[in-house]
Amino acid sequence: MSSIDYRVEFAKLKYSEYDFHLQAVENIYLPQYSGSALRGALGYALRKVSCSPMCKDPQNCIIGNRCPYYFAFVSQRNDVSSGLRNYPHPFVLQPFNGGVIEQGKKFSFGLVLIGSARDILPYFIYAFIQMGEWGIGRSRGKFRLLEVVDRKTQKILFDDVNQALSGSGSILHPSSLPLSDSVTIEFITPLRLKSRGKYIYKPSFQDIVRAILRRSSLLVRGYCDEELKLPYKSLIEQAGKVKLAYAGTDRVEIERYSTRQRTKIPLIGFRGLLRYEGNILKFSEILDAGAHIHIGGATAFGFGRFKIIQKIPASF
Repeated sequence: MSSIDYRVEFAKLKYSEYDFHLQAVENIYLPQYSGSALRGALGYALRKVSCSPMCKDPQNCIIGNRCPYYFAFVSQRNDVSSGLRNYPHPFVLQPFNGGVIEQGKKFSFGLVLIGSARDILPYFIYAFIQMGEWGIGRSRGKFRLLEVVDRKTQKILFDDVNQALSGSGSILHPSSLPLSDSVTIEFITPLRLKSRGKYIYKPSFQDIVRAILRRSSLLVRGYCDEELKLPYKSLIEQAGKVKLAYAGTDRVEIERYSTRQRTKIPLIGFRGLLRYEGNILKFSEILDAGAHIHIGGATAFGFGRFKIIQKIPASF
C-alpha cells in the first residue's frame, strides 16, 4: 500500500466546476429543495437543444454518445466488470435554495462536469438559456442567464452581452487535505446512501470511503479513459478501523415529480455533521474527491454534497 502514489492515481479524475449566475425576470416559485426541479427542466431543455429531430427514442438513438443529451442523461455504456448497466451521469448539479425568487433577484447554482463531459459545456449553456425562456417552477417563472464563471479562476467564460464562450474552464483534480487523526464532514445536501439494502443515517467511515471509491472509479473509467489502480480491499479494511465519534444528522425526505412516470417519487436521505477519529491521513485525496463529485444516490439532483470542516464546531 505504501508504494501507491495517491496524488498520481487521483490525478486521473478530471473535472471542472462552474457557477451559473442568473436573474429572475418574473417571480419564480420552486420547492424548498430546487435540485429536483432544476434537474428535470435541464433534461428536457438539453434534449431540445441537442437531439436530432429524427430521434424518437433517445435510448435507441443511432447517434449515441455523440449526442450531448444521450451522453449526459442516457449514458448507456455497459460496465461488465462492475455489473452495472450504466455509468453514473457525468455531471453534478449544485442547486440554490428554493422557495420564492422575486423578480429582479440574482441567484446562482453550481455545475460540475466530469472528464469528457467538459466538451458539452456549450450545450449546457444553451439548455439553461432555453430553460430561462420557458420558465421553471409551478408558475413557469422566467429568468436570464447572466454569466458562466470558472469557479477556480473566477474567469467569466460566457456572458449574455457578448454571447461568446471563451474556453471550457480549469481542469481540476482531487488534492491532499491537511488531515490528522480526525475529520469532520458536513453534508450540505442530503446523502442518499444504502447499506445492505437499507438507507443509513449515521454512516461509518467505511461506508463513506466505499461510496467515494466506487463512484470515483466508475467516473474515471467511464469519462476520463483511465483506470484507478488502488488497493480497494485494503483501503476499505483500514477505513473500517476509523471510528464514528459524533453524528448530528437529520433524516430528510424530498418529493420530486417524475414526468416520465407521471408520479411523485420520494428521495430519502440525511443532512448534518459526522466526525470520525482514527488513522485518516491516507484517505486525504479520497475525501477531497468525494467533496467535489458528490456521493450516494441522486447526485445529478445535487444530493451527496459535503465539505470538510477543519475547525471543529463548538457543539462537539
